[in-house]
Amino acid sequence: MPVSPKDNSVEKGLSRDGDTADGVGRGEVKDQEDEGGEAEEEEEEGRVALGKKSPKDPTQRQREEHERTHLPYRSWCEDCVRSRARNAPHHKKAAEDPFEEIKVPRVHMDYFFMSREDEAASSNPMLVVLDERSGSRYARLVGRKGLGSDGEMDWLVEDLLITLKGWGHAGGSAGHVIMKSDGEPAILAVKNAVMQRLGGICIPEQPARGEKAENGRIEEAGKTIRQLFCTFLYRMERGVDDKIPLDASIIPWIAR
Repeated sequence: MPVSPKDNSVEKGLSRDGDTADGVGRGEVKDQEDEGGEAEEEEEEGRVALGKKSPKDPTQRQREEHERTHLPYRSWCEDCVRSRARNAPHHKKAAEDPFEEIKVPRVHMDYFFMSREDEAASSNPMLVVLDERSGSRYARLVGRKGLGSDGEMDWLVEDLLITLKGWGHAGGSAGHVIMKSDGEPAILAVKNAVMQRLGGICIPEQPARGEKAENGRIEEAGKTIRQLFCTFLYRMERGVDDKIPLDASIIPWIAR
């Protein structure tokens, strides 16, 4: 019996109709691929990017209450963002405090400036004082550093004494207090005058030379006060629609 020649149209694994060995046609395979691609595309389109949630808009009453003090910081407040927004802090472990065990209260003090121009000219300094125990802060635009002459800065010493007693540092036999500042002669003159008038046991303290981390608390207090000062200044400037110069009579009251 003669053998029929092999049909060249038949490919390995495929029938004459184009079906695979398991009976699935080429058209069906293509349809399945298309369906799989569409499903994958739908899955990709369904992925939602994660982002930071927008802050909820405050009510008018919340805005009015916040603008009395601008505390705490609010990301929806234009004046807070303009003056106080900053990056996340990089925390550094502080050195051990030799007075921590006996809990002697400590008061920090230092001079700051409201602008780089003032700092360069050493004019319009602001004295900042921090009570470490309570976190209370004191700030005054003092006009000059040190005590001056002929008692021109006696008002500052009196003001500081009233503030310290309000913080619970009554002087005399009422307790100890550590007065910490850097070694600048002007700040030392003010600190020594306050300690002498306060009486009792006052312990002067200075950070070790080159150890900026030891001044971290008063540096942070000064930065916060300057930012709050700018917050109120910006708010007032928006209210009057004009710039307020730093020598205006209202400026010392903003710092207070």
